[in-house]
Amino acid sequence: MTRKIPANSMMFSGILLVLVIVLMIIMDSNPIGLSKNALSKTQKTREILRLPGKMSWAGDDGFFNFDRGVLKRLDGGGKVFWEKRLEGKELLWMGPGGFTVNRDSTLEMWNAAGELEFRKDNFLENPAVLSFEGDFLLLAGKLKDRDYAALLNKKGTVLWLIPVDGRIISGRSSKSGSYTVLNLMDENLSGKMVLVNSEGLILWQIDRTVMILLSGIMPDGVEAVAEDRVFKADFEGRIIREQIFQDAIFRADIGQDGYMVVAVKQREAKLTSGQRPKIIMLDPECRVKWSYVLERQPLYIKKYMEFVYIVYDDEILVLSREGLLTSSIKSGNIKDIDVVDISRLIINHNDGSSLIAISGRR
Repeated sequence: MTRKIPANSMMFSGILLVLVIVLMIIMDSNPIGLSKNALSKTQKTREILRLPGKMSWAGDDGFFNFDRGVLKRLDGGGKVFWEKRLEGKELLWMGPGGFTVNRDSTLEMWNAAGELEFRKDNFLENPAVLSFEGDFLLLAGKLKDRDYAALLNKKGTVLWLIPVDGRIISGRSSKSGSYTVLNLMDENLSGKMVLVNSEGLILWQIDRTVMILLSGIMPDGVEAVAEDRVFKADFEGRIIREQIFQDAIFRADIGQDGYMVVAVKQREAKLTSGQRPKIIMLDPECRVKWSYVLERQPLYIKKYMEFVYIVYDDEILVLSREGLLTSSIKSGNIKDIDVVDISRLIINHNDGSSLIAISGRR
C-alpha cells in the first residue's frame, strides 16, 4: 500500500528548499558549492567573422585587422574600407579612435579613417601605450636610459613629459586629461602609485610593499588593486576605502562604473590540496558583492558594463553582475579578447581572430 504525502507537507518542503537556496546565495556560503550556473540562462553564441592576424574594435561599427605588416579597416561583415602597409613600423596600439605606430623613436598617430593625425620625431625610446581615454594618449618609454611618462592630445601636443623613479607597469588618464594615475615597480618588486595633474605635477604618491597591479580614475577619487588589497583614495591622497585579502590577488580589472573584479588564490605558504582560485566582485566602495569559484587559473579577467569575462586558453566564461554564468564560449588557442559591446566579442587566437555574436542578452 502506497503511503500518500499530504500536499501541504510537500508545499512546505518546497518552500523550505527555496529559502535555503536563496540564503546560501545571499551569504555566499556554498561549499564551492551550490552552483549558481544552474540558476542562469545560458546564452547562444555564433561566429560572425574569422580573419588571419589580430583584430580589434575601431569604434562605431568598424574593426581593425593587422596581419603580416598590413593594417586594414573593415566593417562587421568583413568589407575592407582601406588598408596600409606599415613597412617595418611597430604597431603599438589599435582601438577606438585610431592606431599608433613607432619606428626608430618616431611616433605616429593615425585616426580611424586612415589619416595621419601627428608625427613626433626623436620622441621616446621603446614606447608603450598605457591608455587612450577621450582625446588623450598616455605613453611610457625611455629617454637616456631613464623611465618617462608622457601625455599627448590627439593632435600631438605634448601636455607633459616627466621622469619617474621605477618601471611603469600600468597607468590611466581621465577622459578630461585632468588627472593621470601611474603604477610603478622598483627593483625590490615594491609598488607605488602616483597621481599627476594636467600640468605634469605629481600631486601625491602612495607606497606599498607589494605590487599595485592597476588603478582607475573615478569622479570622486582613484581606485586601485594591489596584490593584497583593493583601496580607494581621494584626490588629496587620503585612503577613504579599503578591503584587505588574506589570499593573493593575481588578476584584476576595474570597470568604467567603478566596480572591481579580482581573481585570488591561496598564498604558497598556505596551499592545501583542492584549493581553487576564486573571482570576487567589489562595488566602488570596496565592498564584496559576490564570489565565484573557478576550476583553474585564468589567463586574465575583464569587467565590461554588467558582465565579467574570464579568459582561459580554450574557453571564455561570461558572468553577470550578479555572479551568474550566462555564457561559456569554447575556443582554441585564445590569446586575448576585445569586448565590442554586450552582444559582440572579438577573440584573438595565436593563429588568427574571430568576431563572436552573443544572443539573448537583455
